[in-house]
Amino acid sequence: MNILEALNWRYATKRMNGNSIPQDQLDTILKAISLAPSSYGLQPYTIFVITNKELLAKLKPIASMQPQITEASAILVFAAWENLTQEKIDAFVALNASVRGGTIESFNPLKMMIEPQLKQSNDENFNWNAKQAYLALGIGLLAAAEMNLDSTPMEGFNH
Repeated sequence: MNILEALNWRYATKRMNGNSIPQDQLDTILKAISLAPSSYGLQPYTIFVITNKELLAKLKPIASMQPQITEASAILVFAAWENLTQEKIDAFVALNASVRGGTIESFNPLKMMIEPQLKQSNDENFNWNAKQAYLALGIGLLAAAEMNLDSTPMEGFNH
């Protein structure tokens, strides 16, 4: 299936059929999400994969009783960071140095590009981080569509 066929097939599923997603397909979606673009490559969010039916049942009331919560075999929660800290930036720079090779100091230009975000309020940073999470969500939805897997983006959670 090409990308346009996948997008044409994709829709916001209102009810799930109860079938479990095979682990290899879930892993493919998570890998696609990990490759999603984000500002600076920072990916300022955490993805939680929830498959435990008891936990999903507990989440349903804070998710406006949406039936997909308990019908789906897996829920991916995109949790945008509430704030950006120097520690998170330093860890990101250290990870880049480790993965890409080089010294931490060689990544100072990247660090200096990100650090102005620290001057933003926590609300401004959260909004920026949430936008980055939405980019990843889109990539995850596309990956699911490419495999003909039902999916739906959902809001309506009482965080």
